[in-house]
Amino acid sequence: MNLTATWFGADQNQEIRFRRSSEAGPSALMSSDECRLGKRLAEEWVSSANRLNDFDRLVDDWDGLGATAPDQDVVESAKIFLSLKRTQDPESPPSRVLAAPDGSVVFEWQSGSIIFEVEIDAPGRANYMVEVPGKSPRFWTGRF
Repeated sequence: MNLTATWFGADQNQEIRFRRSSEAGPSALMSSDECRLGKRLAEEWVSSANRLNDFDRLVDDWDGLGATAPDQDVVESAKIFLSLKRTQDPESPPSRVLAAPDGSVVFEWQSGSIIFEVEIDAPGRANYMVEVPGKSPRFWTGRF
């Protein structure tokens, strides 16, 4: 028997399927440390999704310095990107989720002194940047 739970917000209709441990086999049994890690990761993903939901309420000049509010299509596209990223790499939620002054949405991952950023500035388009100490930052653009 499968159980269903909504994780990303009612407006996203994203579902995770859970199985009873007796149906899932031995891999469903986790140590308490693994359970705590899973809970922390889930909380970080939900926090990132909630941050994106907050961007829906931003208006122009939201920072008092003339910043442009993110377009609704950009925010929705960022939500899709976050959902795809969570599916592809569930153990790596973003370190930060930001609204940029130019109206884009930025995700940042930081591991030590390595920084990886993804900027969503148009529906389905992402600008990527990786910065590794001692090397020039690398930039590229792609669709998702």
